[in-house]
Amino acid sequence: MPSGPTKADLEQIIQDAADLLNDAYRPEATREELAEAVGNALSLLDPDEDDEDDEDEEDDAEEDEVEAA
Repeated sequence: MPSGPTKADLEQIIQDAADLLNDAYRPEATREELAEAVGNALSLLDPDEDDEDDEDEEDDAEEDEVEAA
């Protein structure tokens, strides 16, 4: 039996992401607010992606430290 989210779980995640984006989509929204909403929606849709981004940022910081030395 496969483990993981059910169809209902996936539908709810998609709906939550759509709600975040719809709430942010307004004329007075700033770029920062829109970018945050997109980031939050992407995090909902692919929660494992955040871990990879953090690792990439850590690798970049380590490379910068080595180049500076």
